[in-house]
Amino acid sequence: MAVKRQLIMTSGVKQKHPEYEERAPQWVRMRDAIAGQDVVKSKGKDYLPELNANEDKDAYQTYLDNADYFNATGLTFEAFTGMIFRKSPQIGDLTVEKVLEHQLLSNVDLEGRSAYEFTRDIVNEVNAVGRVGVLYDIPTAETTEMTISEKEQSGIRPYAKMYHAEAIINWKFQNINGINKPVMVNLRESVEQEDTDIFSHDTVYQYRVLRIMNGAYIQQIYNHDEVLVDTIIDIRDNGVPFTHIPFVCINSSHLGLSTKKPPLLDLADTNFSHYRASASLGANIFMFSRITPLFKVPHQYWKEFIDHPKEFGVTKSIVIPTSKDGGDSDAAFLEPKSDFTPIVNHMDRLETRMGAQGARMLSGGKAGVEAAATVRLDMSGELSILSAIADTISRGLGEIFSLLMGKPTEVNLNSDFTAAPMDAGLISSLLMALQAQRISEDQFVDALIRGDAIKSENNIITDTEFTPSPPTAEALGVPAADGELKGREDNVKKKEPLSGPNGLENTD
Repeated sequence: MAVKRQLIMTSGVKQKHPEYEERAPQWVRMRDAIAGQDVVKSKGKDYLPELNANEDKDAYQTYLDNADYFNATGLTFEAFTGMIFRKSPQIGDLTVEKVLEHQLLSNVDLEGRSAYEFTRDIVNEVNAVGRVGVLYDIPTAETTEMTISEKEQSGIRPYAKMYHAEAIINWKFQNINGINKPVMVNLRESVEQEDTDIFSHDTVYQYRVLRIMNGAYIQQIYNHDEVLVDTIIDIRDNGVPFTHIPFVCINSSHLGLSTKKPPLLDLADTNFSHYRASASLGANIFMFSRITPLFKVPHQYWKEFIDHPKEFGVTKSIVIPTSKDGGDSDAAFLEPKSDFTPIVNHMDRLETRMGAQGARMLSGGKAGVEAAATVRLDMSGELSILSAIADTISRGLGEIFSLLMGKPTEVNLNSDFTAAPMDAGLISSLLMALQAQRISEDQFVDALIRGDAIKSENNIITDTEFTPSPPTAEALGVPAADGELKGREDNVKKKEPLSGPNGLENTD
């Protein structure tokens, strides 16, 4: 039920949380860095200050035009999202087909996005700025007389709505029974301006304030003039009023309204330093790489020489007038010798740093001593930053999808980032570790699945008692000694069985 309350003025609905004010410039830098060269150059002096305070507009434009933005941040961002989606997210116990056929999960936000598309958008936001919000909501209408089928046909059903970091402008906590709980979240929404024609795209802000009042959850809508225009007080979960705000804020390492630095911010800032260095290199090349002709002409022939047309190139020639006795005429090329090595070396150092800052996302420690094969498998690390992002998003979406489905629903994103399927050598090392009982059979099979060596539904039967023979001399291409050959012949004649746990007989 929605109760209209016109012309109720307030103050402060546009006020932003101090943490928001601190992080907002970082979010701008991150979005610009990922967007690429066109956006970065359009910001002009924000990212490329002028060389001289009194530099004219044309000179600065030349300086800007010769700068090159190498988008390492965007490439890393896309790679990380791709790594998380190397395997499809697992939603509950549903297959991909069942998710896409499910009435709620096939259209999570009432805007046509499936659970997978919605999840990808969430991952993109967290990778980009380290923060995104998801609101569980139900369209408001007088639904008491409607059947479930009628509600579904009318679109009156639960849905999830995503809010970018910049839209979560304010929040407050209150200690309730010894626990700090959010009692207010202010979400800024962009809505189409009223009374515009069909072709217009003019928008204004409105503010959706989520509140806990008298122990119950309500929403209040304020327009851009800070006028309270709507109060939604009947928001229920299966007929029971909410006593908490059904809003999940997903950050790069935790769930909650407190903010944290974007995970790729250091890389983005180094990327901007590299951009400024490239501008210096481009300006130097532009200024000094062109050869300038230089002429020395006797003063008595100066006017004649100036008036004479001059042509340049291997098929052209220049005639220089001289005096009767040969005069002092001369011609040369003015070729400045500028050393760009320091700038190039600086750019190389920045590129190395950007590589390290991107790779750091995939690094993680591992306690204890493990087999070399296991260490290699865990090189990406469950404790890595990217893995933490995937796990945090999984937990956050699990809360939202559980509300949507009306039952506990786990969401699991890929957090194993083995870049390529394991090779035969690694499989052999794992098998030897299994035979030496350094890892269990379950660990062996799990490692093969994680390394894309087998599919998860494959059933592996192993014989841990089997010890493979060393390679023969013939296999190595070495002639065998008589005694060695005779020994192998004796082994073949005996054919002594070696029974494993599966009842299989193996021979050397």
